[in-house]
Amino acid sequence: MLRFGSLAPRGSTWDRTFKQIFDEITSLSQGRIKAKSFFGGVLGDEPEMVRKMKSGELDGALMTTLGIQEIVAEMAVLEIPFLFDSLREVDRMRPALKKKFGAQFEREGFSLLSLTDQAGFIQMYSRERISTLSDLARQKVWVWEGNAVHAESYRSLEIEPVPLPVPAVGEGLASGRINVITTTPLTCLALGWHQYLRFVLKLDYRYAPAVILLRRERLQSLGPELRKLLETVFEKYEPQTIQTMRQDNEHALAGMKKRGMEIVVPSVEALEEFKAKTRPVADDLVRKGLFPRALVDEILKLKKEET
Repeated sequence: MLRFGSLAPRGSTWDRTFKQIFDEITSLSQGRIKAKSFFGGVLGDEPEMVRKMKSGELDGALMTTLGIQEIVAEMAVLEIPFLFDSLREVDRMRPALKKKFGAQFEREGFSLLSLTDQAGFIQMYSRERISTLSDLARQKVWVWEGNAVHAESYRSLEIEPVPLPVPAVGEGLASGRINVITTTPLTCLALGWHQYLRFVLKLDYRYAPAVILLRRERLQSLGPELRKLLETVFEKYEPQTIQTMRQDNEHALAGMKKRGMEIVVPSVEALEEFKAKTRPVADDLVRKGLFPRALVDEILKLKKEET
């Protein structure tokens, strides 16, 4: 029995997709591979799940930014604000990115079964209307506790964010401790955060990667035949998972709009100001040692080659 954890709520797209994948794996393996999932954050925030994987209490996880950085910190380079121009660009680069970061996960004792995304680009949700940088500067902005890229991105905008773990965000919104979050529509709706918010700034602020990991030792224990079967099924479902997540992301945004969420489209001038202000983030993070300059250059070169 393979044990997987995730912050994704029960009944969410991630939950349904994961079940579909393992239904096929269990069928094809004639019951020799089964999985038990612990969704909804019942095992704690992502750093706690990483610790459980390293101790052997958990075999794998569906993880986003903070969990990824607990294992391969350099992958945070993908979250530099406005690094990618479109999801089509991300998809063109995905095979090369998967190969590169997959090798790094292997060195840390994990196998990268799938490199997907959280549904696309991160947007800004707020209680008060925001259309410019000066509007944002007056708000109380949440940042995922422990995520240096997110925090430094806001500081480049001259905003000191409020750090909270994901399970505390709902309470933070309800109490007024925070009134702006950056997340995907699907996450905002699935976790119920939308009930405290009224506006979404349609600003493709940063890309949000997601991974499905399995401890390498546990994968190898399955033997060559079953290992190949499991890897093949995950590879087969990766494009479908990405597409489903993005479609559900659009549906989530449409659903929140029907509930009264107002979509704010920034002006060309406001967008350029956001981009100009966040441009130094990569250099700042290199200087602070989060990832090497060579890695930033490599990603930018790959981006250019894949254009």
